Amino acid sequence: MMLIKAETLRKDFEVWAHFYTVRVDEKEYIMRSEAKIIRKGKEKSNVDTVIVMANPGSCSAVDKNAKFFSLDEKKNFVKANPDPTQYQLMNLMERMNWNNLKIINLSDVCTGNYKEFKEYLKEFKANKFNEHTIFCEKRKGELDRHIKGANLIFAWGTNSAIKEIAKDVVDRQLVHKGLEHSQGIYYRHPKPATLQNRIILLDSLEVQLKEA
Repeated sequence: MMLIKAETLRKDFEVWAHFYTVRVDEKEYIMRSEAKIIRKGKEKSNVDTVIVMANPGSCSAVDKNAKFFSLDEKKNFVKANPDPTQYQLMNLMERMNWNNLKIINLSDVCTGNYKEFKEYLKEFKANKFNEHTIFCEKRKGELDRHIKGANLIFAWGTNSAIKEIAKDVVDRQLVHKGLEHSQGIYYRHPKPATLQNRIILLDSLEVQLKEA
């Protein structure tokens, strides 16, 4: 099965996300606690699956003037610009006939740059700021609401920056699916570098997800 092009997927799907800001050591960071890919016309459908990835990458709000508040306040979802990984996930949704996919991350910090991401995590650790991850103890209630009874997919890739958090999540022994990497705590990212490998990955993930 070939990949569906982005312009076609945009006709059928929308991305909504909750962004917020935090200040750590006098520096402000833009964060995203979750994102939803929803088939148009199916906004009230139940969540089909929850996918856990490394961090929000380059996903951004459509409204460049949107105001973001703290995580403690009521979540306000805004329409978001899909990133390349989300288009790949839309392809998966088409294969699985899903209407509602939720994305949470090992870290909420928004950046599509690996070096910057790694530096941010170092800064958070130095300042003992653990709340950037939904898997920290203080956000347990929020995490439980996401994963209770959910179909979980692990797909956070092999970024060494998330090794510590990934190990913590794996050690929890949550029931999940996902394509394991040869290194046990890592799972294959949904969007490999080449077009051919993206199709191969979707083929493999579709087979696994449809297994009884």
